[in-house]
Amino acid sequence: MTDRITLIEDITAYAADLVLCGTDILVILELMRRSFGEIRKHRYMVYAGMAALIFGIVTWGHLTGNVAVSFFIFWICIFVVGFYPPDFRKKILFCTALLSLNVSVLFVINDITNILPKGWYLYGLTAYHILFWGIVYLSMKFSENSGEMLTGKMWALLCAIPVLCLAGTPFTALLTGCYSGSVREAALLHLPVQMIFLAVNLLVFVLYRELTKAYAADRENALLLQQIEYQKRQYEENERADQAIRE
Repeated sequence: MTDRITLIEDITAYAADLVLCGTDILVILELMRRSFGEIRKHRYMVYAGMAALIFGIVTWGHLTGNVAVSFFIFWICIFVVGFYPPDFRKKILFCTALLSLNVSVLFVINDITNILPKGWYLYGLTAYHILFWGIVYLSMKFSENSGEMLTGKMWALLCAIPVLCLAGTPFTALLTGCYSGSVREAALLHLPVQMIFLAVNLLVFVLYRELTKAYAADRENALLLQQIEYQKRQYEENERADQAIRE
């Protein structure tokens, strides 16, 4: 009877993990669609390949007991970026920001799990996915395929934000690991810092949207100025022609 209950629990956990990881992929794909546009070629083959990879990774994780691989399921989406319309700089920025977001969410959930009483690990796994969906949803609100290209300098500055967050995360974990108090107290100290990293990573999408809007407005203003200058020259030429006729 006990073995049967354990088998049912394992099957339920496996099915739930498939659903959660599948939903991760769906929300990331929607973010990619809003950022880059639609996949132009072999769309359904790409989706089928992603579904097969999800099934294989989750199955391997449960067979080996390494369920934590679900935390890194988004790497599948990183490999699919090449099928989207070409925008090399934007893709690098997107992948770096997504990686930094995922790491920040992982550490936030880890701190919350350490703060809560024991036995909340499974709830932490579910909370990880839910929080990750919420973060990606917020990112969607600030993502749009504007078609505007940032200058190399601005692009590098935006990329530096998630890179610095990724570089700072191990150092904060190392500092809290050297804390002489309990694990719960260390998590309480580390959680606010990681929440700040999470908010900073979200600012990447906000800044990108505002900068592309500013570049679009500048380009429109430049076109209007050119049009006004052209109309001014036409007016002056007409005036000279009329003056010549009068003479």
